[in-house]
Amino acid sequence: GVFIDRQEIAMRKPQVLSELLRGRANITVQRNGAGESQIFGSRLSISSGYCPLALIMDGTLINTLGGRIDNMVPTDMVAAVEVYTSGTSVPSEFQRAETDCGAVIVWTR
Repeated sequence: GVFIDRQEIAMRKPQVLSELLRGRANITVQRNGAGESQIFGSRLSISSGYCPLALIMDGTLINTLGGRIDNMVPTDMVAAVEVYTSGTSVPSEFQRAETDCGAVIVWTR
């Protein structure tokens, strides 16, 4: 996975969480029609193109990342972020049907 700690967050000073993920290997950040950031893993799905990552916050599955990551938590409340871009790379304690494509795990402080 990709690990982003509080030190990197403080250094980069992102306005929104998706800024931390943009440009990372195997992660695609796109804007939807409403202007919200959507986060996808590298796996392609026959039916829907890129595979959306699930969002897990403080150990609880919130939703798939259909454009809500920047609205979920202010960046100054984020302690760390873990990103797993395939279902098999998600740690076993977080694996669910929704994490088949991978997951963004956000830890708050």
